[in-house]
Amino acid sequence: MKTQKIILTFVALMLIATSCKKTLDISIDESEKKLVVNSIINSDSLILVNVCKSLGSLEQDSAFKYINDAKIKLYENNNFIENLEFQKNGFYISTIRPEEGKTYKIELEHSILENTSSTTTILQAVSISQITSNFEYEITEYIDEFGTYIDTMIKGTINFHINDPINEENYYAISAYTIDTTYNWIEENGIYVETDSVISIWKNTIWIDPSTVNYQYSTQIEIGTDYYYAFYKELNDGKLFNYTFDIDFNSTQGKKIYFELFSIDENFYLYNKSLQEQNEAAYTPFAQPVNVYTNIINGYGLFGTYSIYTDSLTINI
Repeated sequence: MKTQKIILTFVALMLIATSCKKTLDISIDESEKKLVVNSIINSDSLILVNVCKSLGSLEQDSAFKYINDAKIKLYENNNFIENLEFQKNGFYISTIRPEEGKTYKIELEHSILENTSSTTTILQAVSISQITSNFEYEITEYIDEFGTYIDTMIKGTINFHINDPINEENYYAISAYTIDTTYNWIEENGIYVETDSVISIWKNTIWIDPSTVNYQYSTQIEIGTDYYYAFYKELNDGKLFNYTFDIDFNSTQGKKIYFELFSIDENFYLYNKSLQEQNEAAYTPFAQPVNVYTNIINGYGLFGTYSIYTDSLTINI
């Protein structure tokens, strides 16, 4: 009898447990979806705009969808220019290159999702007015069981002034790099010898320590496939920036170091700043949620701009 009671009790518990399970069909209202618009423009390229549909908080990444049937109108200084031409995967392109100092507006129309718009102005490139440098050798000796090795580096400090516009709050990004070449090697009598045959020419980015830059706030931005340090500068006219970095002597002696100074608009800066803060908050359990900045009216994303000024310095010691 006792065994029978135990079995009946177990069956009752199983019935209770299974009765607590219920499948919920959640209907996601399409009217809550918005257009996601992303475009970073400059005077060197045609205007390229990417459009997709926002995801709901309960949706998987597999629900991501490009918008290939939008209509995008382009305006320059409030004058209609053209409708952007659809390419593929949510990309639309212009036939004109934007000009510095002019304001551009895009208006997006869609049959289901709410129409959106955004405006940005192509900035004038801020120039570098003066570059000074101080380089010295740094020789390090290494000793191990195989012998003594000498490592020679050039330790360099670069200072440059920028022609910062007067009485404006400005946003900049910086980059330094060399152009390096990889040559083919062949074997001659058991010895590998470098030839004049070029395998590849590539851009070698030089690390810039952000702690050496005098800025109010720094964040990392992505332009194309490269990453840059961006910083905000308050009202001022002219500023001296100091950069400190180590350079490999053998690969850099006699070569040019190229410097890129990006003038970026406030929208571009704030979008990347908020994106970085959101990523950092994701790893902090008690952090407040961070909304990513957008300047797309009735939508999400970014319509921003940048301009580039390039200068160079030849290393000779």
